[in-house]
Amino acid sequence: MVCFAWAASPAWAEKLILKEKEPTSDPPTHRDIPIDADYEDGRLYIDFKQPGGVAQVNVKDRFGMVVSDWVDTQATSMHVIDATMLDDGQYMLEVEYEGQAVEGKFEVE
Repeated sequence: MVCFAWAASPAWAEKLILKEKEPTSDPPTHRDIPIDADYEDGRLYIDFKQPGGVAQVNVKDRFGMVVSDWVDTQATSMHVIDATMLDDGQYMLEVEYEGQAVEGKFEVE
């Protein structure tokens, strides 16, 4: 899981590094995650690097679900979430895609 500071400057961008949510082996083995996620200019960009059907994208705060979307990665490889409506605090990005669940923590300041 990765934490990053959410900056107010529109020129600032931060890359999220996603990790397996529930490793399928003990110890966890490294698998290539076919997703990139970035925050820039008040938007969360999720790039599905290879088409693979439908993905579920969730953004949660400490109380539960804030944003939930379904993305058809056959139709689009880039999904954008307007994050300007998020209050300051800690959030978790969760993506279920191609039989894999990944997550990354981030903080809005």
